[in-house]
Parts: sequence; C-alpha cells; structure tokens
Amino acid sequence: MNKGAKILSEFGADWIIGLGGGSCMDAAKAMWVLYERPDLTIEDITPFEKLNLRKKARLINIPTTSGTGTDVTWAVVITDAERKVKLELASREVVADISILDQS
Repeated sequence: MNKGAKILSEFGADWIIGLGGGSCMDAAKAMWVLYERPDLTIEDITPFEKLNLRKKARLINIPTTSGTGTDVTWAVVITDAERKVKLELASREVVADISILDQS
C-alpha cells in the first residue's frame, strides 16, 4: 500500500481507478487514504478516524468480477502478507465517487 501511495504522490494523481476484483478495489481505497493522508497508517482506516479525503484525488471503482460489493461499500479488506493476517478496515469516507457496473 505504501509503495502505491508513493507512486500516486510522485504522479500527483487527481483520480484513482480501482479496476478488477474486490482485492484490487480495496487496494485502491487503501492507497487513496495513504496518498491523501501520509501521516496515517493502514490501521488508521477506522470509522472513528476523520480521514478528510478528496483534497487531492477522487476514486472510481470498476468491478470486473461479481460478488464482493466492494465497489460500493465502505469496507476495506487488506492482506498483510508480512504478518500473515487480513485487516478488516472501514470508513464511510472511502466509498467511491463513481462506481461503474456493466450490466450487459
């Protein structure tokens, strides 16, 4: 997540696109938070922490699979491979500004 946030910062992104399955979109949400708030850690994504997002960028989620619903929820599930745990994070602020669903 930190590497992705660093790349977003170097690029100066104003839109972030979460494209793929639930993990890809959750990763986009987490990187967005760390890009906007480099003073926070991933564990700070909680309903109790005011994130103050949308100062630098906005988020578009485009699901390419079905089932997780992460494109329209405020939940974020991130796997910490180093500690071998899944982090269950949440903030109402991480709901995407735009979610595109192909219903064809």
